[in-house]
Amino acid sequence: MNGGELAISQREAVFLLQCESGLTERAARRVLAAGLAGEPTRLPAALLYDRDQVLALATSPVVSEEALDSACPDGLFVARRPGKLASGWRFSPWTAAWLQVRIERRGHFPLVTTLGGFVRSGHDILRVFFSGELQLREPGDWYESLAGRRLPTGPGRDWWIRGLDRPRGRLPS
Repeated sequence: MNGGELAISQREAVFLLQCESGLTERAARRVLAAGLAGEPTRLPAALLYDRDQVLALATSPVVSEEALDSACPDGLFVARRPGKLASGWRFSPWTAAWLQVRIERRGHFPLVTTLGGFVRSGHDILRVFFSGELQLREPGDWYESLAGRRLPTGPGRDWWIRGLDRPRGRLPS
């Protein structure tokens, strides 16, 4: 942090994320630990965060249903796990086949990673293997309308497919 920035404690940053984003304390701590609000200044007895960065994250706009429908008309794979994205997915052969059909229709299927409902990254799925592996590349233009936004999907397993689990136009609450 630069000298002119207002530093707040981790406790204050967690509280701000809870109040502005509706996150649980645990989710807010995970979001901060992942660096979504920038790297903290580490002191012997405290972590200090830039208040403006935390507030900017906490007030990130939510992706609207209309924006999702426009950017990802065939659906969206939402990954809610850190780490490797290309392997280790546990879905049924039916789900793998459903994804592959959509990939063949458009040439890719959009994937975003989220943490605490904050969009972290995007990828295009180019191929799905029945072993639970995905062939990925950098995202296409669709990602611009989701980057830097919130996509709250509620609790659940480490992946969710909009368009498969629930009808389009309805995010889980």
